[in-house]
Amino acid sequence: VSTQSTGDYEKDQEIQEILGSVDLYVLTIMNPDGYAYAWETDRWWRKNKTPIPGSECFGVDLNRNWGHDWDGKDSSTHPCSEEYRGDKPFSENETRIVSQFLTSIKNQLIGYMNVHSFGQLWMYPWSHTADSTKDEAAMEKSAKKSVQALEAVYGTKYKYGQGSEVSYQTSGSVDDWVYAELNVVYTVTVELRDKKYWGFFLPPSEILPTGIETLAGFKKFCQFAIKNE
Repeated sequence: VSTQSTGDYEKDQEIQEILGSVDLYVLTIMNPDGYAYAWETDRWWRKNKTPIPGSECFGVDLNRNWGHDWDGKDSSTHPCSEEYRGDKPFSENETRIVSQFLTSIKNQLIGYMNVHSFGQLWMYPWSHTADSTKDEAAMEKSAKKSVQALEAVYGTKYKYGQGSEVSYQTSGSVDDWVYAELNVVYTVTVELRDKKYWGFFLPPSEILPTGIETLAGFKKFCQFAIKNE
């Protein structure tokens, strides 16, 4: 998505209009040591590689380490769990540094997208509770338009809605923190292809189509946030 947004700038009028209106900040990998470990040792690995004092296990689930509703549902106090939330909010360098950066630009921030795999889901807050936000109508409209744009490319079907409803309740997540603490209405977590068959082992032939259709959804997401900020 970032490559297409810059490499095709001269050819894509929508990208020109978006970049003429806002700055885009792209963090391609938030968990570099965990990413490397997933390629070298355990393809299903999801945590970082932080050593845990007094435990033979290591790693914190970074999407359970954010400060809003930390230590709630679907997070674990056990270091060996895939959902270990750390010993305190923002205990990890990754979440602490990114949260500090986002806070530093909060007066200019109108949208935030957190990209994961897999599941073909487009989710907005809340993730930690079934209660709706006061901005649900705007969030749902943005998500619907984004998913429609994505699906129009190859027909890939995405489910959209409140995270706790279309997926499951989680606590200490980045999307809830960005919305609650920074008041960014257009905040989403996107789970890319596929639904279950390939999972984390998506074949190379699926990567480019995934990026192309996600770019279409991303552009619509940006356009909606710019128009309705």
